[in-house]
Order: sequence, then structure tokens, then C-alpha cells
Amino acid sequence: MDSDSKTCLTLNIPIVDRQHQWLFELIEELGQMKPSGTSKRKVAIILSKLLDYSHYHFETEEKLFRLNEYPVAEEHLEDHEHFVFTFNKLRKEFDKAEDNQPETEAELIIKIHRYLLRWWTHHILEKDSQYVDFIKNTEI
Repeated sequence: MDSDSKTCLTLNIPIVDRQHQWLFELIEELGQMKPSGTSKRKVAIILSKLLDYSHYHFETEEKLFRLNEYPVAEEHLEDHEHFVFTFNKLRKEFDKAEDNQPETEAELIIKIHRYLLRWWTHHILEKDSQYVDFIKNTEI
């Protein structure tokens, strides 16, 4: 991700921005993986890290919402739930892919990578940006 993209995804809420940056680093790591040179296990580890860190990030946002009585928190949290559901579905697809079909694995890595890039970019620009004024000065 180039510096212009990073700038437009910055909310100026340090804890959230650091978490978003780490998520994009993990997504980039996934995007660099090639099935021929990367074992399915290594991809699975990155997918697990992405899901675990996404949960951690969502918990951070939920704390901020509660502390600030964010009025559309429920709608935002539903977006998180939808992400987790879709990500788990894609992850299961990858887990079911046959080890002897690197083309299928490559296609799934690309599919998951694109989903993550699109979802996180859209979510930050369209959803997270809405809570900035409510949360900007809150420490947790």
C-alpha cells in the first residue's frame, strides 16, 4: 500500500490507526504468498493471524463505542459480524482446497486478498470515518 493510500485511511485516532496499519501489513503478507513457494500451512497461519487480530481490533472499537455512547454502534458491529462470517467462509474454502491443486490455492489466496483489501478499505473510509468525531479524544 502506498503512502497516499495510507494517508487517506488514517483516522487520527492513534490506537485505531496502528491496528489498521498492522491489519494491512498482514494483508500484504498474504498477498505476497505464492502456493508453489508457500506451504498451505503458512497461508493458514496468516489467515488465523488476520482473523485473530480483526477480533482484537473490533473489541477495541467496541470499547470506544461504549465509552463514547456512539449512537450507531449496533449497525457498525453488524458490519464486523458480516466480515467475520464472510472471512470464515473464504477460509473454509481455502482449507478444503486440495493440496495437489496449487492453481486452486493461488486463486483462493487472490480471492481472499482482494476481499480483505476491499472490505478493510471500504470499512475504514465509509464506516470508521463516521465515528471519528465521537471518539477522537478518548484513551483506552
